Order: sequence, then C-alpha cells, then structure tokens
Amino acid sequence: GYVLCSENSSLWTDRLVDLIRNGEARTKMGQRAHEAMQSMTLEDSFDHFWEAHVGAWHKHLAGMGIRPIEGGSIPAPITRDPN
Repeated sequence: GYVLCSENSSLWTDRLVDLIRNGEARTKMGQRAHEAMQSMTLEDSFDHFWEAHVGAWHKHLAGMGIRPIEGGSIPAPITRDPN
C-alpha cells in the first residue's frame, strides 16, 4: 500500500493512475492486503475502532478543558435523593 499526505491531491492522483495502469502491481497490493488481514478478527477491528474514537473524544474534551472520567468516556448518571 501507499502512505500519502492527505493534503497532496496530485500525489493521490499519481498513485491511482499508477495502479490503474499497472494491473500486476494492483493485484500484488490486493493479495498482500488480503494476507495482512488474515490474522485480524472482527473483535480486534472493533476494539481498535473503539480505542481510536475514545482517544479522539478525550482529546476533544481536553481541548475544552474537560478531564474525562477515570475508566470511562461517558459521565455517570446523576442520582437524585428520593426524599
């Protein structure tokens, strides 16, 4: 695969054109991607997704001067005294 700067659209275009023109490279990249995914599970994928999003949420909160709750990302409900 390629690691490309998201802000360089001409580089993205160049790599796409390269892959369109080079079927052998495209096939090899697809095979390697398939092989790389064989050791991964849906559970691993979800765990990574969740950790990345919790991290982004905590970073967002920190930018607003808010410290996340220890051990979680969602505040616990407020309990009211029934009296």
